[in-house]
Amino acid sequence: MLGTTNPEERIADLSSFLKLNDITEEVIKLTQSQSKKLIILIDRLDEGYEPDTIGVGIVDGIIYGTDELRNALGENLRAIVFLRDNIFRGVQTEDLDFSRNLESQVLRLHWDPEELFFMVCKRIRAALNIEVESDIKVWNAITSAELHGREGFKRCLRLTLYRPRDVIALLNAAIEQARRQKREKTLIENDFHESAKQISVIRFDDLSKEYASIFLGVSQLTTAFANGPTKFSVDFAIQTIKRIRDNPTLDADVLQHLIILGTEIDIAKELYGIGFFGMLDKQNSTWVFSHDGKRANKNISIGDSLMVHPCYWSALNLQKDDLEQGIAEQIFDDYEITIHSLTTEQRSAKLGQLISELGNLSLGQDDASGFEGWCKRVIEIAFAKELTNIELHPNKNAAQRRDIVATNQGINGFWKRIREDYSTRQVIFEVKNFEIIGVEEYRQMNGYLSKEYGKLGFIICRDKQPGLTKGRELEAFREFYLQDKLIIKITANSLTSILSKLRSPTKKDFGDEVLDKLLDDHIRLYSTGQSTKKSTNRRKKI
Repeated sequence: MLGTTNPEERIADLSSFLKLNDITEEVIKLTQSQSKKLIILIDRLDEGYEPDTIGVGIVDGIIYGTDELRNALGENLRAIVFLRDNIFRGVQTEDLDFSRNLESQVLRLHWDPEELFFMVCKRIRAALNIEVESDIKVWNAITSAELHGREGFKRCLRLTLYRPRDVIALLNAAIEQARRQKREKTLIENDFHESAKQISVIRFDDLSKEYASIFLGVSQLTTAFANGPTKFSVDFAIQTIKRIRDNPTLDADVLQHLIILGTEIDIAKELYGIGFFGMLDKQNSTWVFSHDGKRANKNISIGDSLMVHPCYWSALNLQKDDLEQGIAEQIFDDYEITIHSLTTEQRSAKLGQLISELGNLSLGQDDASGFEGWCKRVIEIAFAKELTNIELHPNKNAAQRRDIVATNQGINGFWKRIREDYSTRQVIFEVKNFEIIGVEEYRQMNGYLSKEYGKLGFIICRDKQPGLTKGRELEAFREFYLQDKLIIKITANSLTSILSKLRSPTKKDFGDEVLDKLLDDHIRLYSTGQSTKKSTNRRKKI
């Protein structure tokens, strides 16, 4: 057992605890006695890899450990570590000693069309038992005249990103497509196009399925770019996203999630974060995609150019532009959809930020405007879909100036209840940046409640405890309740509680549930003079 609880000391003791030196000596003796060379291949380090400091550090440690083992065994060992290009770039950037210790041992693999052609033909020979030396004759043996020769092969390459696994996947799919058409050894150009589309559709569906539970609306957002250009401005992306947000048929939970994420540019950044589209690096004239270790946290600005990842072009029926080989090779691509850890945290982080903003707003007139804006933002999130056209001071020049007004769609639950029972089609929220409310605030709200505003309204205040206190507060409520008006008090703490619960998308209706309970309390308890809390000496309003 390791004798310390300090993480750094435990790591330092691992070598002796695991007796690595003894094991190394035994391996050296074993290889020398066998008079054979040992070859170690280390691959698939991208599985579970995260492009952060810890992820890069783990890979860097494996490289150095392999190097030490190779030095210990000398000529008896050949060890090779295979790294994906994006991981290699991460190591190159983070390891300050890279150029001195590792650079001379690096061999970069570059696949040009000739090498890809050679690789494909070699596989065709093995798979179909074709005993012909000429690569061109091998390729021509399985393709129609329109695809003969190297030029025909290059036409197929344009459907890929010039990577071996990309080409192999396309070729295998094309062969299956031909077999379904009873053509065992004659591939036509349509086989490759249909296969490319099939692969693209599968990958696009995988993207939607993998992110559906944590990025609500991802399917609607990505599909909205269908039948359009492959490359576009940020303004085009903003308008496309806005059409989805403004769609009246959008599900409530999806709308709520998009509002939580923020502006259209914030949502565009999330689409970049899942690898749906990338941004043009104007300085290097390359397209940068997320998860490739280049700029995982890059901001998006109006002047940027965006491009949908080429692997989704066929699925979305985009107006294709042929990518130059050099540009295509630099585009990050991965057949496995990897959910980046930041994606699952974005919703929680956005809500947490909004909750923390309340603590920066002091009681009183100085931050009254800021508190009103904060309340409006919470209302937009908590009651998305049910409340629309939410405005701050819609009649700011009138004598009776309402703080926040929203249109009640009355679709379900609480909002349907108050629309039907209290004729509240336009909902008023009066915002008070102090703790104690009394008859003056209730009288003000009572003056607003008529016609479309119905018989029910809300007062939001900074009271630390929910509920009404016996005495002045309870009496004020009952005075206007007896006049057939129901004025509900909501505290800022109740709103933060709603936001906290909304961290989970499954709690999308929690705000409605809170208001439903408040309404019942006002009817069952406060209307009869009962209180849910005791009177205390509280801070006076400022």
